[in-house]
Amino acid sequence: MEKFNASSSVPVNAMSVATPKVVSQLEDFCENAILPLHCVNGSGIIVWTNQAELDFLGYSKDEYINNHISAFHCDKHVIEDILTRLIKQQKLVNYYARLLCKSGEIKHVLINSNVFFKDGKFSHTRCFTTDITDIKKEELKNRSLISELQERNTRLLWKAGNIQRSA
Repeated sequence: MEKFNASSSVPVNAMSVATPKVVSQLEDFCENAILPLHCVNGSGIIVWTNQAELDFLGYSKDEYINNHISAFHCDKHVIEDILTRLIKQQKLVNYYARLLCKSGEIKHVLINSNVFFKDGKFSHTRCFTTDITDIKKEELKNRSLISELQERNTRLLWKAGNIQRSA
C-alpha cells in the first residue's frame, strides 16, 4: 500500500509549486493539530491519523492505523450511515457518533468530514472529530435534575391539594 501523508490530498498543481518548507509545514500542521484528525480509504480502513486522535482514544498508531473504522465506533448503524453518505459525496457536518476508547470509555463526538476524490475515485476522507463528552454528561445531569424537580413539584401539588380538601 502506498504510504499516506497529509499533503497527498493537495492538488498536484499546488504541490508542484510548493516549496519543501511549505510541504513540511503542512505536514506538521496536520500531524500536530490539537483537533483529532484521520483519513479513511474507500474500504473503511484508517490510512492516517494525527497524534491528537491517538491521544484522544488512547490507541497507538499500530493499534489504530490499517484497521476498519467500524472497530472504533460503538454503533454499527451510525458508522455504516457515515460511510454510505461519504461514498455518495455528501459532506458531514456535526454528525453525532460514539467512539470506543482503548480504556473502554465511550466518547461522544461530532464528526465533520468529506472525501477527497482522485481521478473521480474515492481516495480518502478528511475527518475532523470534536469531543462533546463533557457536554453530553452535563445534559444527562440536567435532565436528571429536571426530572427530580418535576417529581418534587408533583408531590408538593398533591400534598397541597390534600391539605385544602381536609380543611
